[in-house]
Amino acid sequence: MDTFRYRKHMESVQIHKDIRNFVVMYVEKNKTFPSTETIADDLGLSKSGVRIHLRRLEDEEILKSNGSGSHKRYELAGGRRNETL
Repeated sequence: MDTFRYRKHMESVQIHKDIRNFVVMYVEKNKTFPSTETIADDLGLSKSGVRIHLRRLEDEEILKSNGSGSHKRYELAGGRRNETL
């Protein structure tokens, strides 16, 4: 893998960790899920980028979801309260 692609990959890995940690800490503190906009604004990311990582967290079974599209709701896998992201 060339240097540029490797650097972009490592940035993506770090963003993924940052989103996961932000969501877990936010839920623990506020007892509710943050909106996609809240995550994006706080971490300086685009909402579409946040949605990609939320889907990956779901694939990793860290999050569960109900619904689809703009009505998709997430919760931490483990039964915490869910809110629309």
